[in-house]
Amino acid sequence: MQQLFIYLSFIILGLLSVLHFYWLFGGRWGIQFSLPEKVEGGTVFTLRRIETLAVAIGLMGMASILLIQNNLIPFLTPNTFTKWSSIIIM
Repeated sequence: MQQLFIYLSFIILGLLSVLHFYWLFGGRWGIQFSLPEKVEGGTVFTLRRIETLAVAIGLMGMASILLIQNNLIPFLTPNTFTKWSSIIIM
C-alpha cells in the first residue's frame, strides 16, 4: 500500500513538472486557471522563464528524491541527503 502512495505521488509530481516545462516552452493550456487575477482584470504577475524552469526542476527533483529514498531506483541508494531532503519536503 505504501508503494502505491509513493508511485502516485511520483506521477503527480512528474505531471506537474511536465506541465511547467510545457509552459516554459510556450504552451498556454491551463495558464488562465493557474495565475491569480486582479479585480479589474489581468493577471497579478506574468510567468518568467527562469522561475518556471526552477519550479519544473524542483518538482522533478522532489519526485526523484521520493523514489531514491524509498529504494525504488536500483542504481541509486538512499543517503543522508535524500533522507534530509525528504524530511524538509514534507
